[in-house]
Amino acid sequence: MSRENFPLYQKGIGAYLSHDVQAFEKYLRHPDLSMRERGLLKARKYIRAKKWSQALQVLEKISESSASFLSGEKYFLLASCNFFQNRMEESAACNQRALGFYQVSGDRRGQFLANYNLSVDFGQLGLRKISHQYLAAAQILAIEAGEKNLILRALACENSKIGKYQEACKILTQALATIEALSVHDRFATQCVAADVFARAGKFDQARQQLESISANRLNIDSARTFFELKLLEFLTSRDMSIFSKLPKAIDSSPEYSLKWKFLSALGNGEQASAIQFWQQLSNSHPGTFGEFLLPKKEEEERDLFFQAIQKMCGIRPVATAAPSSSSALIEKLEKVLRGAAMPLRKEELIEKIWNIPYSPAYDSRFYKLLERVRKLSKSRIVCERRSYRML
Repeated sequence: MSRENFPLYQKGIGAYLSHDVQAFEKYLRHPDLSMRERGLLKARKYIRAKKWSQALQVLEKISESSASFLSGEKYFLLASCNFFQNRMEESAACNQRALGFYQVSGDRRGQFLANYNLSVDFGQLGLRKISHQYLAAAQILAIEAGEKNLILRALACENSKIGKYQEACKILTQALATIEALSVHDRFATQCVAADVFARAGKFDQARQQLESISANRLNIDSARTFFELKLLEFLTSRDMSIFSKLPKAIDSSPEYSLKWKFLSALGNGEQASAIQFWQQLSNSHPGTFGEFLLPKKEEEERDLFFQAIQKMCGIRPVATAAPSSSSALIEKLEKVLRGAAMPLRKEELIEKIWNIPYSPAYDSRFYKLLERVRKLSKSRIVCERRSYRML
């Protein structure tokens, strides 16, 4: 049985996705809703409120159902909980289970979403080839206008991440051409992606146009970010340091953007000690984003508006933050660590030993890329069993 066999549950999801709180609560309390369906809707409510532990508790109590679709929904939501807590491996594992249940139930929409989410999971893990395979599978399943547009947004982001900005902008232009046929939420999502990709491509006029539309949209719940990015565009086109002289009220209550503003103000005024202090605070609160002083943790983030502003302000071009190491040297180090281990080692331990750093999820993608290089360049065979690695 697919989602069409659960009309009341589907109405609850519809209310949830349209942010109709009153209707959602009505369906949540409906007496004809089964215990499993009610639990799944309640978990969605907790996920939106970022109450991960409560969502997990509800989902873990839901037993697997003879209705494969509902089991697919359970693992789909478990994947969401893990994804938003930066547990990408767990998210991918749950999405794969969800996909299996959706395939058994014949639920096309579920298969589309699970494949799409798996492309995001593996993209975050740095496994771009696998990510693209899942995205291609999702593209085949896309029927509705919103689904086709989501694929275009994903393809634009995929090209942007690898520096193919011209192709990314071409795809986004195609996505924007059909924006009137989309729901208000899909329109808003398309504009958000367009603003980011155009900005990374250096197309500041197009980026500003999208940000101004976002700023006026009632769905915009992050007005501090929109205001901040508009100011970054103003600086990048004018190089006027005085833009960051006074902290505006529009971002004063936002810990992240007020801190970024203070950092840029200190940097522009040559207040090195203050700039270093603000950078350390940013690094502590967002360890996956900020690397060494003035540098992003991930090379692909060099084109983020904030880092472009740093480059313009300092007249520098940041490079990747990882210490320069050849592929062969890292492969040799990985093989040496595994040969000398008395027992299989988890990913976290290997990252600490190979890069000589405390474990950080930001290094996950580098670790998985290293494993890909081992398979291509080395005769060694490394296997993963129960999330631990050993050499055969």
